[in-house]
Amino acid sequence: MKVTTVNPLETARAPVPRPRIWPRIWMGVWLALLLVALIHLVEAFTWSRVVHTRELTFRSSAVPKALDGYVIALIADLHYIDLDQLNGVAASVTHRKADLFAIVGDFPNDAARTRKCAEILATAQTTDGSFVVQGNHDYDNDLFAICEKNGITPLAENGVALDRVPLYVCGVTDYWYGLTDAATATKEKPDGSFCLMLSHNPDVSVEQDCSEVDLMLSGHTHGGQATMFGLWKPFLGKVTKYPSLFGGGFARTERGTDVFTTKGVGQYRSLPRIFAPPELVFLTLRSA
Repeated sequence: MKVTTVNPLETARAPVPRPRIWPRIWMGVWLALLLVALIHLVEAFTWSRVVHTRELTFRSSAVPKALDGYVIALIADLHYIDLDQLNGVAASVTHRKADLFAIVGDFPNDAARTRKCAEILATAQTTDGSFVVQGNHDYDNDLFAICEKNGITPLAENGVALDRVPLYVCGVTDYWYGLTDAATATKEKPDGSFCLMLSHNPDVSVEQDCSEVDLMLSGHTHGGQATMFGLWKPFLGKVTKYPSLFGGGFARTERGTDVFTTKGVGQYRSLPRIFAPPELVFLTLRSA
């Protein structure tokens, strides 16, 4: 009988199979990316398809006591908004009993649909009326003529001093037109009045003299349009020179101009909103 002797040292040196770690890591990475993509896809066709109402407050020493509690309804960037949703927006403005309705540009490109939008917005009831400025998509849609016919006041390098309250509402042509003149728009501002400027493009607040402006209301940037969880906004730099300021919400320029940039209320055909939901904003002025 043959006896085989096993050397314990040789046994200890035998290679031990290592677990295949990297394939598991890569599988985890791909699954995580797939989950993130799925979350963004679902969000784009659910949450970002619904118009959300935001209630915000602007508090400043520039707000006169007579304007304390004054409510401004704000929308921008209608583009191809569903008309039923727009009817809901107009109804909400009326129900909220807003004092003023600010519409800061970018209606649909064609005049026929712009006319329908203006007719709907004209049903919104406010104390001091509705005001509109042009956006960069309003070159050929007869916006001002249509809005004026429907009782919505167009503003372009001019303003209106309200009789009821110390408020001067002014507006400028879209900055991309190359005709914007903020100084001209504010030159008729009465002493002691709060100056509210409507400008589709918020870059005006940095690029021009807005020293007479107490608050600028803008749109244009869509909150970045397609973002990653609302934090990373890769497209924002394509529509504003100042993405750190005008991605949505309040900002103050180095010269001290206060700006509120809305994410807009409508949908854009070529790119869905992702974590940049459309909004109707009610802004209440408060005296500091």
